[in-house]
This record gives sequence, C-alpha cells and structure tokens, in this order.
Amino acid sequence: MKTAGTALGPIIVPGPTRSETPYRHSRTQVQPLDKSWIQGVALSKNWWALSILSMAIAGFYALALVLARMPGLSTLITDPLFFKRCLVVHVNLALGLWLLAFLAGMSEWTHRGSKGQSSRRLGLFSASLGLACIMAAAFIPGVNPVLSNYIPVLDHPLFFGGLFLVAVGLFGALSRKSWSRETWKANPLSPFAPLAAARPLLAVAGIAFGFSLITLAIAFLVVNRSLASQPYYEFLFWGPGHLLQVTHSAGMIAAWILITGELLKKSPVSFKVSRALAIILIAPWLISPFFSWQGPASIWFLSGFTQLMRYAIFPVTLVFMVMCLRSLLVLRSDSQPPMTFARKALLSGLLSSFALTATGFILGAMIRGSNTMVPAHYHAAVGGVTVAYMTAAFLLAQKFDFRKVSRRAGKLLSRQPLIYGVGQLAFALGFAFAGYHGAARKSYGQEQQINSFSESFGLAVMGGGGLLAIVGGLAFMVLCYRLYKNRTDANPNLEDIWKV
Repeated sequence: MKTAGTALGPIIVPGPTRSETPYRHSRTQVQPLDKSWIQGVALSKNWWALSILSMAIAGFYALALVLARMPGLSTLITDPLFFKRCLVVHVNLALGLWLLAFLAGMSEWTHRGSKGQSSRRLGLFSASLGLACIMAAAFIPGVNPVLSNYIPVLDHPLFFGGLFLVAVGLFGALSRKSWSRETWKANPLSPFAPLAAARPLLAVAGIAFGFSLITLAIAFLVVNRSLASQPYYEFLFWGPGHLLQVTHSAGMIAAWILITGELLKKSPVSFKVSRALAIILIAPWLISPFFSWQGPASIWFLSGFTQLMRYAIFPVTLVFMVMCLRSLLVLRSDSQPPMTFARKALLSGLLSSFALTATGFILGAMIRGSNTMVPAHYHAAVGGVTVAYMTAAFLLAQKFDFRKVSRRAGKLLSRQPLIYGVGQLAFALGFAFAGYHGAARKSYGQEQQINSFSESFGLAVMGGGGLLAIVGGLAFMVLCYRLYKNRTDANPNLEDIWKV
C-alpha cells in the first residue's frame, strides 16, 4: 500500500499486493497505520451509511406531507392524524438523525486514529436500534402525535426509548473529542489545513449537543408533568431544540470549510481564526442550563433561548460564509484544477447552502405570529445544512475510495446539489409567501383552510419546490448507492468523478 496527500489528509491507495502495510504521515516520517486508524475509517463509513438510510426513510414521509398540502389533493385525505404521524417521523429523521448521524461520521473521520473503538461501535449500534424503534412506534394503533416545536413526538414509550438510544449513540460520537487538547491545539506544520480548521467547529457541535442533553434533563425536573401533552413536550424540548440549531450550524460551517478546502487545496480560514470564531459561537450558549433551570414560568426560559438563537448564531455563520466566498474568487484563475463532475458538485452545493442559509436568516427576521412563515424559515435554514452535508457526503465518499459512476450518473452528480437547493429554496419561498398572506401552520388534509388566491399560489409553489427537492434527495441517495456499489468494479465504462 501507499499513501497520497489530499486537502483532508492522507488517503489509502491500493497497492499491488495484499501483504503490504498501510501507512500514514507523521511530522517526521511515514509510519505504519495502527488498527484503530483503519477501524475509525470503517466506523465513519458506517455513520455515513446510517445517515443516508435515515434520509431515505424520511424522504418517503416527506412525499406524503407535500401531497397533503397541495391544493386539490389535500381534500382527498380525511384522517389528518395520518399526516401528523408522518410529520413526526419525518422531522425526527430528516431534521434529526440524518443530520446528526452525518455529523457523527465527520467527527469520527477527523479523529479516526483515536482509541475506544468498542464503545464507539456500541454507540453506532445504539443509534441504529433507536431508528428502528422510532419507525416501529408509528405503526402502533392509537399512538397520539404531539407536534411540539423542534422535536415532535409520538406519545408512546417505544418512541421515547428510540430517542434515548439515538441520543446515547450520538453523544458518544459527537462529544468524545470536544474537550480534548488535540482538538483545540494548532498543528504548526499545517495552519491552513481544512481538517485542522474544521475541528473546532465539530467540537462546538459536540459541546452544543451535550448541553442540549443537560438542558433536557433539567427541564424534565422542572416542567410540571400534569400539563397536557402539547404544552408539556413544548416546554420539555424548548431548550434542547434551540441548542440543536447550534449543533447543526457548527456542523454546516465545518462542512463549508472542508468543501472549500477541497476546491482550493487549502483552508479558507486559518486554524486560529476558526478556533476563535468557534469559541464566540458557543460561549453565549453556556448559560443555557441556567435558563432551563428557571422553568417555564420564567421569562428567562422562553425568551432567553429565543434571543440567543436570534442573535448568537447568524454573526459567526455569516463571517465564515464571507470568508469562504472570498476564497472562492480564486477559482476564476486559470491555475486551478479543471472542473470535474465532483468539483462541479462541490461548488454548486456550497453556493446552494449559502443561498438557503442566507434566506433562512432573512425569513427568520420576517416572522410575525404563527403562520407558515415559521416553517419557511426553518426549512430554508435546515435545507442549507442538508445540502452542505449532501455535498460533503461526496467528499467523504472520495476518502472512502467510492469514486466511480457512469458518465450519465456523473453528470447527474454534478447537478444534484443544485436540484435539491433550488427545490428547497422554492419550497421555503412558497411557504413564506403563503404565510405572509395568512396561511396557518400545522394544518393538513381537510383541516387546511385556504382563504385567498395568494395562499393557494404560495402553497402551490411550495408543493412544486418540495417535489423538486424530493427528486434531488432521491438522486442523492441513488448516487451514493452507485458510488458504493461501483467501489470494486473494474468496468472500463465507469468514470472517476474526480478526474477529467
């Protein structure tokens, strides 16, 4: 075996025999890879697979939800609880497990030489078992869906058991290296390595996830359990839901750094700057357990988290966005590598994520009351995270040596992030337009009342955009499957998406 250096670090290139020893680079010489490094790559790969499986399952529920909102089709469904159950599972998988499992895969990749493989594999098994429990709970007769903000639930022990197993598995993967010296100390030999610059953001994502569990435990102690289901779960997940937005934002920024670094062959930001901005991002949220301890009767509980999310996330996110955009201007130079299928996908995905994130910030500032402007805001924001992770998935596939597809699939790969990004943007803008004209939130089937042409137009745009986003999501899953399937195929008609 031999190694080749890349923007994210060394990758293994197959040699002529199986008896050769894999290697990695150290500061002074090339050294054999230890077993934990190789197992860490496999663990990262398995988290990658779990995240894509979660997204695939969520996509089928999303199709039902889009049809339930489409004018003309919504009146055909007489049981609104059916769609509400679909919504609960969809949100927990698409806005929860898919994003967090992929983030866990990125975190495992950055620390793939670390010890403790057995406990980390147990965490992956725990999250996988939790996914099965969440899906099974939806088919139990009489289960009541509770559409609480951030984390909607099915009010049944099997569902909560699934959430617990997922949380335990993710905590081990995300928080394991968040406080380590290795994460926060710069490597003097690679101050502009994308992997080094991304590590503080991944650490912040793990810290925010850990604090979300702490605030959840505190809320469980202080929230009155005699409340009705809707307000009880609303209060229970209020703090953790806000902290999860920090986790997603930090993970998205880490993906931006890795993607931009691959395009430029160097990081758009130095490690020291990234570390300073990461600390600024997480520092205000360290007070969150205090807010949670005050209980729902206190203004600190509701308003405190709201104000933190309103003012403590977007400044750092926009700074990283500007630094990445400024660095991308170099791509106009003739000295840059040719735009292969994969590089086109990286660029279109990065720009789509920027556009959706900026749209999410703007729509969030426009929220006035409870209407579809609220889901428009968070679908744009989460869409920005999703397309960033989709794009980073192609980058990780390269590191796993999943590189070959047909030329036709290569063309689709270069356009897939844009298809999803445009669809999600239309979805959010259509929802926002309907909400601006009074369309109500969380109404499905015959519950939905459309009172004007503007509401109908906005919801129609939303439906069309949602269907296009689903096409983009399905294309992503097909491409990931093709990349995995062709990893050992010697068919000469297959092309390397990273080569011209």
